[in-house]
Amino acid sequence: MRPIETCIAIVIAILLSMMVSCGVQTAGVETTNGAIVVVSEAGIEGTTPPFATVYLFDTCYIPYIDTGIGIAVSSDENGYFSLSKMPLKAFNIGIFDNENKLGAIMTIGTGSKEHRSELKASGKLRGEVESSAQGPILVYISGNGYYTLLKGEGEFLFNSLPPSLYTVEAALLKTSADGEKPRIVSMSGKIRVNVYSGQTTEMTEKMVIP
Repeated sequence: MRPIETCIAIVIAILLSMMVSCGVQTAGVETTNGAIVVVSEAGIEGTTPPFATVYLFDTCYIPYIDTGIGIAVSSDENGYFSLSKMPLKAFNIGIFDNENKLGAIMTIGTGSKEHRSELKASGKLRGEVESSAQGPILVYISGNGYYTLLKGEGEFLFNSLPPSLYTVEAALLKTSADGEKPRIVSMSGKIRVNVYSGQTTEMTEKMVIP
């Protein structure tokens, strides 16, 4: 069965941030498709292509049911962005150009450090999930905003993933008629898989929910 919904689940937070006078040094970076992220005691700042979208997720974030921290901001006309300091040991940063054609994913720790990446064309990820019980199944990229919701076991496809190493998980959900957040009943094991720019990656191992 094909996925009936594929999207990015994002919690949008309005963050108060201040431009610092020194800024982020961009020497040696291709400003057309490069990105710099700097983590310091003061917070997180960086440069991207102008008007890019920057997402931050804690590494255990589960989309759709919105478990964990998920934030989105935009860079300005000069490509500058900043975020307040996060109480996280590690987090994922996703950066996408203003046409949503090029992207990059970075996993970052909290130590003061500069991280650089190139925005590249996305790839696809195809796989299959099996479940011993019936019900809606959430297949998601752990620590990111990507998910697909299935009516039951079957094939799934992520159409647009920046090249990176991802952790894929699947969860059987229980929904309620009163509009409460869906609850996870059981989960598959974690599968790590590389996605490459301009390619479709076929998962060789099935996601199995006991």
